[in-house]
Formats: sequence, structure tokens, C-alpha cells
Amino acid sequence: MAGASRLKAEWPKMESKLTSVGLLFTYEFTKSKGHAGSLAQSALQQGYRKIAGVGGDGTNNEIINGIISQSQIPLDKIYYSLLPFGTGNDWSRTHEIPRKIKDWVAMLKGNQQIDHNIGLLELKNHDSIQKRYFINVAGMAFDAHIVKMGERFPQKSRRKFLYLWLILRWIWTFSSPLLKVEFENQTRSKKFYTINCGVCKYAGGGMKIVPHADPENKQLAITMIKDFSKWKVPFDTPKLFSGNLKNHKHTEMVFSKKIKVSSVKNDLLEIETDGEYIGAGEVFISLYHQSIKVIVPKTN
Repeated sequence: MAGASRLKAEWPKMESKLTSVGLLFTYEFTKSKGHAGSLAQSALQQGYRKIAGVGGDGTNNEIINGIISQSQIPLDKIYYSLLPFGTGNDWSRTHEIPRKIKDWVAMLKGNQQIDHNIGLLELKNHDSIQKRYFINVAGMAFDAHIVKMGERFPQKSRRKFLYLWLILRWIWTFSSPLLKVEFENQTRSKKFYTINCGVCKYAGGGMKIVPHADPENKQLAITMIKDFSKWKVPFDTPKLFSGNLKNHKHTEMVFSKKIKVSSVKNDLLEIETDGEYIGAGEVFISLYHQSIKVIVPKTN
């Protein structure tokens, strides 16, 4: 369904190009949400150690969850890459992963690897705890609410600026929750517009919402935006794209190895990871104790 459902129609041409430049591979299409993770696990069980996804941030997230949640193959034996073909492609922006097939295959053959951090999110709702891994950004409050609203739209209707349109559409009815945030022996108890924990920088189709994130740094990058007048949101949104959020008086940016966020007075705390809505409840986020080898373009 990646790329507003264009991938399946364009795949024969892409497959031909991949073969013509000398890439040896097998492939399978996903059949439902969550299937990419199962396919990754199946490939590992069959002996494959180089896994690549073709898609966007949702595909990326599913594959990473499939790889990390299995325990048979050590992570240091697995190599991962993504050929970007989504509407947002936020994770690939951080690494400047090429979309042209010839350049992408050249990147694979260059075999430049980094040990890429993985985020671990634990969502507590009543008596159950749901675990989810992420490789890009986990968002809370308004950010997660927007992702949930976006899921109402059919995949084929999604376009690059859908996230921005949703912000302007839903900001007027959204009520910032009163939250308690705990990190590095510090506590913040305020109404928050949004909180984002980043392994990488971009979210929402090119917004630098965690511009201080580094996928090789052994800490999470956290951006907290306190509640502020809604009429200012359209004027401040460009700062999300430019990375100038640090100059916003309602914004605080920190680093931490872990963070706990809980609602106060039963306000609704919604959560998303890598653009996938997870649910609502108390959340604990940390860096996973292992990294994954990701192939990226060579640096000059």
C-alpha cells in the first residue's frame, strides 16, 4: 500500500531495474497490516541476513519490529536497508537514502554501515503492557491524535501534505492533556501540546520535530512543547520544517536515556510510533539495549 498504493503497479518496472544493475534478491508482497514483520522473521529463519523493505515509514516500522522481536538470529548478524517509496519517508531523510534505484543499489554495494539505535516503547493500559519498537520518532498528545485522524483516510488518498492539513484541521478541537513527564531525575507537570522522542530527526512528512536527534547517540532526543494559544499554531508550524523549534518559548529540548509520561486527572494520553497509532495510556520509552546494522550512503 506504500506510496498511496502506487507500489504494486510500479513494482514490475522497479524489479527490472534492480535486476539490471546486478542485485540478487527474492521478494514478497505484504498482504495486511503487520505482515512485513512476519515476512522479515520468515526470511531470517530461511537463512537470509540482508533484509530490505520497499515502502515508507509504516513498512519500515513493521520490519524493524519483526527483526527486533525475534530472538533466534543475533542482531549483529543482520543488515537492514529501506528503498524509500512512501508518502512521508521521514526516516530515510535523516540518512539521505536515495530513492533512485541505481543510486540505492550503489549505496548497498558501498556497504557503509552504522550501528543504529532502536527505541523501545512500553504502553501501559489498565493491567496490560504493550511493547513496540521504533527506529524514527515516537509522538504523544496532539502528534498521536493527528496520526489517528489520518488513519481515517484510505491509503490511496494519502499525500505528502496530509499531515500538515490534519494539523490545521484538528488543532481547533484538540485539548492539550495535563501530563506528568519524568526524565533524568526531573519532573514536568503541565499541559502539553505534543511530546516527541526521537532516534532520528524527522516526522510528519519532513518536519524536524526532534532536530537534535542522532541515531548513533546513546540517548533519546526529546522535544516537549507546552500548551499555547491555538491561533499561533499556523504561524509557528513553519518552524517545524526549518528546525527552529529550539527558539520557540514554549519548547524544551533535552536528551535522556529514558522517559516516563503519564496523564493527570485522567486526561487522554495518545501515542504513535513511526507514524503508526498505538493507543492511549501511561508510556515508558527508552533505548533498546542493542542496535541494528543499517546500510547508509557513504559520507565524504
